Amino acid sequence: MGGSQIQHTNGSVETQDGLTLFCQAWKEQGLDRAALAIIHGYGDHGGRYDRLARHLVTLGLSVYAVDLRGHGRSPGKRGHISRFEEYLRDTDALLQHVRRSEPGLPILLLGHSLGGLIAARFAEEQQPKLAGLVLSSPFLRIKMAVPVWKRAAASILSLTIPSLTMASDLNVHWLTHDPEIISETIRDPLVYRIATPRWFTEVQRAQAQATGAAGRIRQPVLLQYAGDDKIADACETDRFLEQLSCPVTVHRYAGLYHEIYNEIERESVFTDLERWIETLL
Repeated sequence: MGGSQIQHTNGSVETQDGLTLFCQAWKEQGLDRAALAIIHGYGDHGGRYDRLARHLVTLGLSVYAVDLRGHGRSPGKRGHISRFEEYLRDTDALLQHVRRSEPGLPILLLGHSLGGLIAARFAEEQQPKLAGLVLSSPFLRIKMAVPVWKRAAASILSLTIPSLTMASDLNVHWLTHDPEIISETIRDPLVYRIATPRWFTEVQRAQAQATGAAGRIRQPVLLQYAGDDKIADACETDRFLEQLSCPVTVHRYAGLYHEIYNEIERESVFTDLERWIETLL
């Protein structure tokens, strides 16, 4: 499907609390079957989903990705939020923008990692009108070891020095087996690996809420997650899955690292996503 040029444009979306966030869109004229909104992961940005977006455009989807506050080309302190609900406002702003830009089209929401946690909490709390929800390696619990002293310090500092910048200790080699993408990520000036105590405690709070409220999700869900994830705990994803009462399709990829859309075997991951989308349209 397709043959004309993919149009890639930059723009912005406005949040309810007055922020102007950077947004990108990919589309192919005349192939408007649905729209898909992407919420990226921690320390990430929408531009790193270009490969996925260009693949989905060939299916007749218009794809939109926002840079969350404190990420990419959007304003805000890097790796910091005051409340997790700020990310829900960013998600709402993106979806409102997509609805205005693509009136009448079915809309899907895709969240990866932190974006998967955000998308899940958004669906649980806002009950949005969506054709489907895609959760990619959702960050429902941290897998990498965090020393007890660091967790305790974060809890105290979240109240006393909430915006203190701290290193996250996230290893870029845990993201994918693809050396080219690892190199791209290391060179990318918009990717960072820092966070604040308040960010850490707010994300923990949202994680604690997500699995318990999973039964509130009403949209069809596609759950794609890494079987060898060293960042997000796949066992917590299994527990989340058990709580879902909506229609759900599951793909757990043995041996894959966290960024399944950037893995060496990503074509099969893309195909699973494509086939699921086709069942909805």
